Amino acid sequence: MFALLRRNRDLRALFVAQVVSYMGDWFTFVALAGMVKDSTGSAFLVSLAYVAFSLPSFLASPFAGSVVDRFDRRRLLILVSALQTIAALGLLTGTVHRVWPLFVFQGLISAMASFVRPAIDAGVPNLAKDADELRTANALFGSTWGVMLAAGAAIGGVFSQAFGRPAAFVADAVSFALALGLFALIRSPMQEA
Repeated sequence: MFALLRRNRDLRALFVAQVVSYMGDWFTFVALAGMVKDSTGSAFLVSLAYVAFSLPSFLASPFAGSVVDRFDRRRLLILVSALQTIAALGLLTGTVHRVWPLFVFQGLISAMASFVRPAIDAGVPNLAKDADELRTANALFGSTWGVMLAAGAAIGGVFSQAFGRPAAFVADAVSFALALGLFALIRSPMQEA
Protein backbone atom coordinates (compact mmCIF):
# COMPACT_ATOMS: atom_id res chain seq x y z
CA MET A 1 0.00 0.00 0.00
CA PHE A 2 2.74 2.44 0.94
CA ALA A 3 4.58 1.61 -2.28
CA LEU A 4 1.49 2.71 -4.20
CA LEU A 5 1.38 6.02 -2.34
CA ARG A 6 5.09 6.60 -2.99
CA ARG A 7 4.76 5.76 -6.69
CA ASN A 8 1.53 7.49 -7.63
CA ARG A 9 1.59 11.20 -6.79
CA ASP A 10 -2.06 11.83 -7.65
CA LEU A 11 -3.39 8.91 -5.61
CA ARG A 12 -1.18 10.02 -2.72
CA ALA A 13 -2.64 13.55 -2.82
CA LEU A 14 -6.17 12.16 -3.02
CA PHE A 15 -5.59 9.72 -0.15
CA VAL A 16 -3.98 12.28 2.17
CA ALA A 17 -6.77 14.77 1.38
CA GLN A 18 -9.34 12.15 2.31
CA VAL A 19 -7.56 11.25 5.57
CA VAL A 20 -7.14 14.89 6.60
CA SER A 21 -10.76 15.72 5.79
CA TYR A 22 -12.13 12.72 7.71
CA MET A 23 -9.90 13.55 10.67
CA GLY A 24 -11.35 17.05 10.77
CA ASP A 25 -14.89 15.69 10.57
CA TRP A 26 -14.42 13.58 13.67
CA PHE A 27 -12.63 16.39 15.52
CA THR A 28 -15.73 18.47 14.93
CA PHE A 29 -18.25 15.83 15.87
CA VAL A 30 -16.64 15.18 19.26
CA ALA A 31 -16.35 18.91 20.01
CA LEU A 32 -19.87 19.67 18.77
CA ALA A 33 -21.52 16.88 20.76
CA GLY A 34 -19.61 17.88 23.89
CA MET A 35 -20.53 21.53 23.50
CA VAL A 36 -24.22 20.72 23.01
CA LYS A 37 -24.20 18.41 26.05
CA ASP A 38 -22.43 20.93 28.30
CA SER A 39 -24.56 23.85 27.09
CA THR A 40 -27.97 22.27 27.25
CA GLY A 41 -27.65 19.12 29.37
CA SER A 42 -30.05 17.55 26.88
CA ALA A 43 -29.36 14.03 25.64
CA PHE A 44 -32.01 14.65 22.97
CA LEU A 45 -30.07 17.61 21.55
CA VAL A 46 -26.88 15.56 21.59
CA SER A 47 -28.68 12.94 19.51
CA LEU A 48 -29.77 15.75 17.17
CA ALA A 49 -26.09 16.62 16.79
CA TYR A 50 -25.59 13.13 15.39
CA VAL A 51 -28.60 13.62 13.13
CA ALA A 52 -27.02 16.87 11.85
CA PHE A 53 -23.86 14.88 11.21
CA SER A 54 -25.51 12.10 9.19
CA LEU A 55 -28.98 13.00 7.87
CA PRO A 56 -28.02 15.83 5.47
CA SER A 57 -25.48 13.57 3.79
CA PHE A 58 -28.10 10.85 3.43
CA LEU A 59 -30.59 13.30 1.92
CA ALA A 60 -28.08 14.86 -0.48
CA SER A 61 -26.49 11.62 -1.67
CA PRO A 62 -29.11 10.80 -4.36
CA PHE A 63 -28.13 14.05 -6.10
CA ALA A 64 -24.42 13.68 -5.43
CA GLY A 65 -23.91 10.72 -7.75
CA SER A 66 -25.33 12.45 -10.80
CA VAL A 67 -23.43 15.67 -10.04
CA VAL A 68 -20.18 13.70 -9.67
CA ASP A 69 -20.80 12.03 -13.03
CA ARG A 70 -21.68 15.27 -14.80
CA PHE A 71 -19.02 17.69 -13.61
CA ASP A 72 -15.24 17.66 -13.32
CA ARG A 73 -14.55 15.67 -10.14
CA ARG A 74 -11.35 17.47 -9.23
CA ARG A 75 -12.98 20.89 -9.48
CA LEU A 76 -16.00 19.61 -7.59
CA LEU A 77 -13.77 18.36 -4.75
CA ILE A 78 -12.02 21.74 -4.63
CA LEU A 79 -15.34 23.63 -4.54
CA VAL A 80 -16.85 21.37 -1.89
CA SER A 81 -13.71 21.69 0.26
CA ALA A 82 -13.85 25.48 0.00
CA LEU A 83 -17.52 25.51 1.04
CA GLN A 84 -16.81 23.09 3.89
CA THR A 85 -13.98 25.35 5.09
CA ILE A 86 -16.39 28.28 5.29
CA ALA A 87 -19.08 26.19 7.00
CA ALA A 88 -16.56 24.87 9.54
CA LEU A 89 -15.63 28.45 10.42
CA GLY A 90 -19.36 29.08 10.82
CA LEU A 91 -19.32 26.61 13.71
CA LEU A 92 -17.43 29.27 15.66
CA THR A 93 -20.67 31.29 15.83
CA GLY A 94 -22.16 28.68 18.16
CA THR A 95 -21.92 29.50 21.85
CA VAL A 96 -23.02 27.94 25.12
CA HIS A 97 -26.11 30.16 24.96
CA ARG A 98 -26.80 29.67 21.25
CA VAL A 99 -26.25 26.13 19.93
CA TRP A 100 -28.47 26.25 16.82
CA PRO A 101 -25.60 27.43 14.54
CA LEU A 102 -23.78 24.21 15.40
CA PHE A 103 -26.61 22.17 13.90
CA VAL A 104 -26.96 24.39 10.83
CA PHE A 105 -23.27 24.51 9.91
CA GLN A 106 -22.68 20.83 10.73
CA GLY A 107 -25.65 20.00 8.50
CA LEU A 108 -24.11 22.03 5.66
CA ILE A 109 -20.75 20.31 6.09
CA SER A 110 -22.45 16.93 6.07
CA ALA A 111 -24.55 17.68 3.00
CA MET A 112 -21.47 18.78 1.07
CA ALA A 113 -19.57 15.70 2.25
CA SER A 114 -22.03 13.53 0.34
CA PHE A 115 -20.27 14.66 -2.85
CA VAL A 116 -16.76 13.81 -1.65
CA ARG A 117 -16.96 10.03 -1.30
CA PRO A 118 -18.54 9.35 -4.72
CA ALA A 119 -16.14 11.79 -6.40
CA ILE A 120 -13.16 10.05 -4.85
CA ASP A 121 -14.50 6.55 -5.53
CA ALA A 122 -15.26 7.40 -9.17
CA GLY A 123 -11.94 9.21 -9.61
CA VAL A 124 -9.65 6.50 -8.24
CA PRO A 125 -9.89 4.27 -11.36
CA ASN A 126 -8.78 7.24 -13.47
CA LEU A 127 -5.75 7.85 -11.27
CA ALA A 128 -4.61 4.22 -10.96
CA LYS A 129 -2.05 3.30 -13.61
CA ASP A 130 -2.96 -0.40 -13.86
CA ALA A 131 -5.23 -3.10 -12.44
CA ASP A 132 -2.86 -3.87 -9.53
CA GLU A 133 -2.77 -0.23 -8.49
CA LEU A 134 -6.54 -0.06 -8.73
CA ARG A 135 -7.02 -3.10 -6.46
CA THR A 136 -4.61 -1.73 -3.89
CA ALA A 137 -6.10 1.76 -4.08
CA ASN A 138 -9.65 0.45 -3.63
CA ALA A 139 -8.60 -1.48 -0.51
CA LEU A 140 -6.75 1.53 0.87
CA PHE A 141 -9.48 4.08 0.20
CA GLY A 142 -12.22 1.71 1.33
CA SER A 143 -10.70 1.28 4.79
CA THR A 144 -10.09 4.98 5.44
CA TRP A 145 -13.50 5.97 6.83
CA GLY A 146 -13.58 3.30 9.54
CA VAL A 147 -9.99 3.89 10.61
CA MET A 148 -10.51 7.65 10.75
CA LEU A 149 -13.72 7.20 12.76
CA ALA A 150 -11.76 5.48 15.52
CA ALA A 151 -8.56 7.52 15.31
CA GLY A 152 -10.19 10.88 14.56
CA ALA A 153 -12.74 10.65 17.36
CA ALA A 154 -10.08 9.64 19.90
CA ILE A 155 -7.61 12.32 18.82
CA GLY A 156 -10.44 14.85 18.52
CA GLY A 157 -11.48 14.22 22.11
CA VAL A 158 -7.94 14.73 23.38
CA PHE A 159 -7.48 17.79 21.14
CA SER A 160 -10.77 19.38 22.32
CA GLN A 161 -9.86 18.75 25.93
CA ALA A 162 -6.39 20.23 25.53
CA PHE A 163 -7.15 23.22 23.30
CA GLY A 164 -10.89 23.78 23.59
CA ARG A 165 -13.82 23.17 21.31
CA PRO A 166 -13.40 26.30 19.18
CA ALA A 167 -9.87 25.09 18.36
CA ALA A 168 -11.39 21.81 17.13
CA PHE A 169 -13.70 23.78 14.82
CA VAL A 170 -10.72 25.73 13.50
CA ALA A 171 -8.83 22.45 13.03
CA ASP A 172 -11.76 21.17 10.97
CA ALA A 173 -11.67 24.29 8.77
CA VAL A 174 -7.91 23.86 8.35
CA SER A 175 -8.43 20.19 7.42
CA PHE A 176 -10.83 21.19 4.64
CA ALA A 177 -8.43 23.89 3.42
CA LEU A 178 -5.57 21.35 3.37
CA ALA A 179 -7.77 18.88 1.49
CA LEU A 180 -8.57 21.64 -1.02
CA GLY A 181 -4.84 22.24 -1.57
CA LEU A 182 -4.19 18.53 -2.00
CA PHE A 183 -7.06 18.13 -4.48
CA ALA A 184 -5.61 21.04 -6.43
CA LEU A 185 -2.28 19.15 -6.73
CA ILE A 186 -3.90 16.31 -8.68
CA ARG A 187 -2.87 16.56 -12.33
CA SER A 188 -4.39 13.49 -13.97
CA PRO A 189 -7.98 13.78 -15.17
CA MET A 190 -10.46 12.23 -12.76
CA GLN A 191 -13.29 12.25 -15.29
CA GLU A 192 -12.18 9.77 -17.95
CA ALA A 193 -14.71 7.23 -19.16
